[in-house]
Amino acid sequence: MFWGVEAIVQTGFVVADIDEAVRRWFAKGAGPFRVHRDIDVPLHCYGEPRTLNLSLALGHCDGVQIELVQLHDQQPSVFTAVFPYGWPTEGFHHLGMIAQDYDLFVRKYAEQGQPLVMNGSFSGYRFGFVDTRETLGFMLEVFEKTPSLTAFFDEIRNLGTGWDGVNPYQ
Repeated sequence: MFWGVEAIVQTGFVVADIDEAVRRWFAKGAGPFRVHRDIDVPLHCYGEPRTLNLSLALGHCDGVQIELVQLHDQQPSVFTAVFPYGWPTEGFHHLGMIAQDYDLFVRKYAEQGQPLVMNGSFSGYRFGFVDTRETLGFMLEVFEKTPSLTAFFDEIRNLGTGWDGVNPYQ
């Protein structure tokens, strides 16, 4: 089902309040979380250049990265598309995976009518969202495997090394 995927590495959630969501996940044993507040992310969404303003929290729970996304604007995006009946709404949004061949992954899904609907690059790797809602019920986020991506995921995974378990933020 997932062509060329090395690993499913992330579960992504859209949240109404980043700090409240961190507290909820922390109460279930997840963390610590690194939070990036009020950031502008340049990308292409539905074929148009766009900059989304959002906050992200990244942490771990049972070996899987948890990504919490709080939108600060109402621009059309893969995040608002999943929750079309109003905002703020929150819930599960996507699975994130590392592809050995990013272009092959994107092409295979496009051939099945599941296009890349949002994409960009960050710190030396490409990422994109494939709209698989019709077949899977959620989006897939694909990451291009590069040394910088591997280092980034290792960094988030290692936040818990030596963590005291008291403070949900790192």
